[in-house]
Amino acid sequence: MKKILNIEYYSDGIDETQFTCTEIPIAASCGYYYKDYYYYYLFMRTFYANWKKKDENNYKWKNLFKALGLSYEAVDVKDEKELITTIINLIENQTPVLVPVSYYDLPFSERYRDNKNINKGMHYILVNGYDSEKHILYTRMSPHVYSDAVLNNNTGLYTYRMKETMLQEIWNDSNNGYFKSEPRWRNKVFNITSLSPDKEILFDDIITGLTAQCNYEEDILKEKLKKLSVGQTKCLNDKMYFLRLDHEKYIEAFFYLFKKLVEENCMCTEFIMQIEQLQNEYTEVRKNLISKAHISILRNEEFDIEANYTNMIQLNKKLFGIIETVAKQVDKNRYNDTDYAVLSKIEVSSEDEEFFSPYNMVQANDEIWRSANIYGTHWIMFSFPGEIIIRNIRIVHDSNYNKTTNAYEILISADKENWEKLCEVNDNHKFFTEHKLFTKKCRYLKINILKPALISMQARIKRVRIYGVLTES
Repeated sequence: MKKILNIEYYSDGIDETQFTCTEIPIAASCGYYYKDYYYYYLFMRTFYANWKKKDENNYKWKNLFKALGLSYEAVDVKDEKELITTIINLIENQTPVLVPVSYYDLPFSERYRDNKNINKGMHYILVNGYDSEKHILYTRMSPHVYSDAVLNNNTGLYTYRMKETMLQEIWNDSNNGYFKSEPRWRNKVFNITSLSPDKEILFDDIITGLTAQCNYEEDILKEKLKKLSVGQTKCLNDKMYFLRLDHEKYIEAFFYLFKKLVEENCMCTEFIMQIEQLQNEYTEVRKNLISKAHISILRNEEFDIEANYTNMIQLNKKLFGIIETVAKQVDKNRYNDTDYAVLSKIEVSSEDEEFFSPYNMVQANDEIWRSANIYGTHWIMFSFPGEIIIRNIRIVHDSNYNKTTNAYEILISADKENWEKLCEVNDNHKFFTEHKLFTKKCRYLKINILKPALISMQARIKRVRIYGVLTES
């Protein structure tokens, strides 16, 4: 038996120079449920990696998953045999599996074997498929651990097929080595599950109120610089190197994700220019700040963190202001864009309306639209009260994995005669899909269902939401 869960490569995502090899597989697991969750998770993670949380006592890492409607949980595993059965069972339940292992026990590069110090580091292997006949596991790996050839491809993740025995050996060696002193990872695998598959989490939800959770005057870099003391020369160069490296990559990752999400959700070049300018200022000020601290300690001079941090605080304040302005803008876009799928003026039709009204899809109830239970292409058509500019289409499918809409295409038309295909989706197993189209104009929109489900001739759709701006009535 063979099964592979579809996980993106995220070639336009975060790479190994910007974030860790544990966070990238976690983000990809979030992205399994909805592609943008990869970006949302890392955006929140980079934010909290740069700015100090106001309420550290009540902050929990799991809150990041909760914000996405997900749950991150550990699964206890007794031995290497149970490891494989646990992985297979979780994948059968549509859940990617995160297997914690020690860097030192990875076989991909000799540099990990040559350096005993790297033993004290954890890496996640993301398992997204298996072939029980060939005893092979399909994994997505962060390029941290592979060759330069892979790193030069600028891919966020790559595929690695691994024998079951190989993973068992790596897992056993990790548990009997470094993980002996790390019970949180020993004899465990982790999985991320969806708490509410039908609920859609948007960038609007992620960015709203974000700055209220952190203090721009007390960022993480300032906290770490405070811990450096005069005369602390032992391993100072190494400490300053990693301090500079970490904070350069964390701030680079934050700005990359912030700009990408703003581009996709705000459509405002003014914000993009402000973000790019601020990133350049951040890079320069942070480098100078760390260098000044380094020189002061080498000279056995006091480094006045408060006096030297004034420019950094001003930049933090400026950035938080931009984030709040963006939050207001996406909020404005969200509520100014009419959801035409719930307007009384809209007309909704389908190829068979005798038993199941297509209006079920646009009403705020728990009814689900079903097509005729016959072979062939099923369709739903939306007729708008005038020409609209479509920005976003969101579809909530049947939450039963075997009955989720497997393949469909979306078309638009000005006259119901000539149709333009906007997109086509194949081999879909997600309960919620979204299509960001932004500038397309139309009077009619049609969803052609090419393959209703894995085990049924009948198509099932719970909700369709079409967001846009009416240009005429």
